[in-house]
Amino acid sequence: MELSDLDKITVGTVVVSLALFVAAGVAIYDERAFAGIMLALAGFIGAMYFEYRRFEV
Repeated sequence: MELSDLDKITVGTVVVSLALFVAAGVAIYDERAFAGIMLALAGFIGAMYFEYRRFEV
């Protein structure tokens, strides 16, 4: 199965979002927990925004 450029971007955003959530989970045990969680939420919201834009067009 060949992935288009848009599909590669989609896979990339999902992978980055998951990585940010894992980082936030690790950050819970660190004094920088709040910053880690905010970073994860920002990444997730960004990924969802690009997904929305993809299907909106």
